[in-house]
Amino acid sequence: MSPQKAEKIAAPIVKECVAHLECKLMRTVKTGDHISIIGRVVTAYAMEGHFEEVYDMARFHPCLHLGKNFFTTCIRRRKEPEI
Repeated sequence: MSPQKAEKIAAPIVKECVAHLECKLMRTVKTGDHISIIGRVVTAYAMEGHFEEVYDMARFHPCLHLGKNFFTTCIRRRKEPEI
């Protein structure tokens, strides 16, 4: 991962990410054993060719958390995690 300067906020972004939402923290709320973070998006952008109103799923394969230790993506081929 390569840190890179964000466009509008002080925190760095990860250069290799397909898209970024830069946010300003508005408040935190304790919700049981978790803390919900509420923010305001100050800018959003994506790599060229990956997003035109919706993501191009032929190019963008997000990692999706199904619960517990289960994850998936939106691709048809199977890839085992490298250990």
